[in-house]
Amino acid sequence: MGRPPAGLSIPHGSLATRVPSVPVGLPSSLLERRPDVAAAEETMREANAEIGVAFAGYFPAVSLNGLIGYSGNPFNAAFGPTNPVWSFGASIAQPLFNGGLTTAQVEAARQTYQADVATYRETVLTAIQQVEDALSGIRILTREAKVQADDVRISRQATQIVLNEYQAGTQAFTAVVTAEAQQLGAEESLLSTQGQLQTDAVTLIVALGGGWSQSKLPDAAADSATSSPVPPLLVGN
Repeated sequence: MGRPPAGLSIPHGSLATRVPSVPVGLPSSLLERRPDVAAAEETMREANAEIGVAFAGYFPAVSLNGLIGYSGNPFNAAFGPTNPVWSFGASIAQPLFNGGLTTAQVEAARQTYQADVATYRETVLTAIQQVEDALSGIRILTREAKVQADDVRISRQATQIVLNEYQAGTQAFTAVVTAEAQQLGAEESLLSTQGQLQTDAVTLIVALGGGWSQSKLPDAAADSATSSPVPPLLVGN
């Protein structure tokens, strides 16, 4: 930011209790924005091109040579024109025997391609797993937060009841302390769940390669339906 830490201040605020709304269906082409998926895909394409390079060793190497010049006496150039001459030829070179080197190179290129394909599939599956884990975490933690919010509400009511009884002289102060400790424990559990919920939401955004903005969803869905190499990803809240 170009500023020293002393000049940076963050205003106080309350912790968000809700995460951004996640669409019911997410197009799989969103995963193509991830750097690891894009890198694995490009590596696979490069290995596929290397097969063609290695297979070209079966074909002869053709070289074309050309020559152009003038024929005549350069000392008589002022008195008579010189004759232009040119020649054009081709040469072909083909190794008759290389001990199966070309075949081995083609096979090695194909095996490298298969390995890169497996790496690409593993990368895509890992990306899908991370998305599914984040979605599951958001769904489970959302339900857990609702239950804990009810627990906090009941604990606060119980604390108020015990406090009223203490003020009326029917309860000892130790009962108030116990009720407040239970209330504090319930509030801490709720805050911990809400914090983990926010963390899972950020994890989902990272796993998708940048979120699920509405401006990108239509284009991503169209790409997924036409030429996306990533398997379909249909998930729900």
